[in-house]
Parts: sequence; structure tokens; C-alpha cells
Amino acid sequence: MNRFTGLQRVFNPLQYRTHRTIAVIGVASGVLALAIGNEVIDAFWSGIAAGLGWAIARELHPDDDTAGLAAGVVAGTFQALVGGVALGVCYLVIVVLRVIVRTTGKAPTTPDLVFNLVIVWFVADTLPGFLAALGVALALFLSPMLPRPSPTSHRTWAFAFAAIALAGLVVSSPPEPSDPSAAWWLLFSLSMLAAVGLLPATKPESVGDADAEPLDGGRLRLGRIETVVLLIVITVSTVGSGIAPAAPAFSAVLATGVFRIRELVSS
Repeated sequence: MNRFTGLQRVFNPLQYRTHRTIAVIGVASGVLALAIGNEVIDAFWSGIAAGLGWAIARELHPDDDTAGLAAGVVAGTFQALVGGVALGVCYLVIVVLRVIVRTTGKAPTTPDLVFNLVIVWFVADTLPGFLAALGVALALFLSPMLPRPSPTSHRTWAFAFAAIALAGLVVSSPPEPSDPSAAWWLLFSLSMLAAVGLLPATKPESVGDADAEPLDGGRLRLGRIETVVLLIVITVSTVGSGIAPAAPAFSAVLATGVFRIRELVSS
């Protein structure tokens, strides 16, 4: 698979204990949703939210598996109790991080870019999706200027992503946004407080999946900062209605930020 993609990562519960654990957390999130009276489809999305929170958190803090699992618990529980997750928005946040942080060990390939350009067309029909797509465009534009740079052609792709995102937003009929609840604002507030732990420079110990080279601390820090800024922009631009669609990302920032603060205090 690595020959064709620089963005996808393997999920193999049979081989990796952490993958088995997040699968259990996902199932538990679904059971919780059913136990409090939600429909089966809501239980399914609770499990998906747990997986999305974990996937985003392991990009934000690749050195600590426990932080990722904690993010899965928060995201799955939030979805079970509150709901509102948007798969496309969270997927694009993952793409942003993988482009910048390079946890896969490779830059995005042409098939990756074509595939995600199509995804952007469909996800950008809402304001949170549009903004997440612009986040991908910015990541592609910046990556050629960072250590172990991506091909300079990715800057051209960045403009293509931005154009497709704008077209997707213009031609769509966005659904009526939901009014943010107190639980949404609580998640936002706690995650932004915890985000302080993600801002300091760091030297990661993890290596890229494909090349086994140590991750670059500058890339990791920039990926964290862009993610936090993106989530703030989504929240402000939607007057809070974008919090729930991106709840797994907020959960990931909350969990990884808390773990990073603990590490900074203990060091």
C-alpha cells in the first residue's frame, strides 16, 4: 500500500494492541449510546467518533499511545451523549496533520491528492468542511518549505484544493446549522485550555511508518498549531455550530494537551 499512498496508515487490530484497544473503546461507545436510548445508527457513529478522536490524537502526540486512547474515550462518549460528528471534517483534519507532521514517512502521492480533491468537493458543502479543506490547502502549500520538503508541485495542488473547496461551498445548499449547546462550549473551552500544552517545541521519538526516520519536531509543532488554529476558526466562523462536527478533533486536542502538560510539568 505504501507504494501508492503517503497519507494512509495501517489499522490492524490483530497485530497491534493499541488498535485492539481502540476497537474495544469504539464498541463500548456504541453500547453506551444504546444504553442511554439512542438508535443503532447513533451507536455506530459513536464508535466512529471514538476512532476519529484516536486517529487525530496519534498525529498530534505520536509518542504516547495512551493519549490517543484517552481521546477516543472522550470523543466516543461525547458523540454518544451529544451527537453531531461529521466524518468528512474530521477526516480532513487528519489529512492536514499527515501532510504537515509526516507520520506516514512519505509525502502525499499523486493518487492521494486526486482522491482527496474529490473528497473535498463533497465535504466543502458546509462551512466547517470548507474551512477544513482550506486547512488541507494550507498544509500542502507550507509542506515544500519545511524540513524534508514535499515536491514544489504541491503548492499548485494547494490552489486546486482551495478552488475546489470554494466551488463545493458555492454550489451547495448547506443544512441549517444547529445551535451550540452548553456541552459543545464546554468541550471547546477545555480543549483550548489544554492546547497550551501542544504549543512548546518538542523532539519526538516516534519514526515515520514508511521510512523509519525520526519525526521532525518543527513539523510536529506546526501541525499542532495549524490544527488548533483551524479549530478556533471553525468555531468562531460558525458561532459555535461547528464544534460538534469537529468534536473528535477537539477531544484529541484536549487529551493530547493534558498529557503534554503533564509531561512538561514532570520534566
